[in-house]
Amino acid sequence: MNSHLQCSFICKGGMEDVMVSIRVFGNHDCGGTLIDDQWVLTAAHCLDEYNVYPLRTSLINNGLLQVAVGLHDVQETNPSKLISVADFYIYGDYNPSMPFMNENFDNQICVVTGWGDDETDGIPQRFLQKVSNPVQSNEKCSDSFGVQAVPSMVMCAGFKKGGKNSCHGDNGGPLVCERNGVWKLAGIVSGTVSGSCASPNDPMCIHQGVFLSGLDRRQDAPITVGWHSYWINNNKMKIKSKVLLC
Repeated sequence: MNSHLQCSFICKGGMEDVMVSIRVFGNHDCGGTLIDDQWVLTAAHCLDEYNVYPLRTSLINNGLLQVAVGLHDVQETNPSKLISVADFYIYGDYNPSMPFMNENFDNQICVVTGWGDDETDGIPQRFLQKVSNPVQSNEKCSDSFGVQAVPSMVMCAGFKKGGKNSCHGDNGGPLVCERNGVWKLAGIVSGTVSGSCASPNDPMCIHQGVFLSGLDRRQDAPITVGWHSYWINNNKMKIKSKVLLC
């Protein structure tokens, strides 16, 4: 999360219960969202480099791929909050041309949370941060930011002048938007167009459209964060995580 954002602030309550830190070899690598008692949703590129034999098998069998659940301080080492990943899956049946089930967040101010770097080539944040950014329509993203051919499965979010956005280490984490008093998981952070952090004319890319309660069905609407936060907070000891990559 870019520290140029003097408007960003430490996140306390709510999102800590669904936000996870995906850790490889004990180090924070990406964000993710806990969506039920077994599944963490994150960006596929977060684990692409580990999806090769024998590295994948070694990571899983030796407990070197973990998710940390319910953290505010990413340096916390409470064993009860660290869970070894049983496996990870790339959701191959996703059709990126399929529209996102009647939910449109264009022009809405939404929130990204994470422990990402404080600036380009900076250092990760110890405490969970959040930043608010407007979601732009794909047409406006192309016109305002000069981004060509925005794919249908990607949303743009950010201010034209830059200054506040996601950064390295925030990838895979959630973008949540409020709808009628309810917070919903609207997309997965995939980085910025240029790869830098909070630069002018450099919107954040949000992967959208695949939110599941299981591998076999697509939900009719985005996940309701508030309900999952309440459920997860009361069922943490039962959680056994697998990671779903989108």
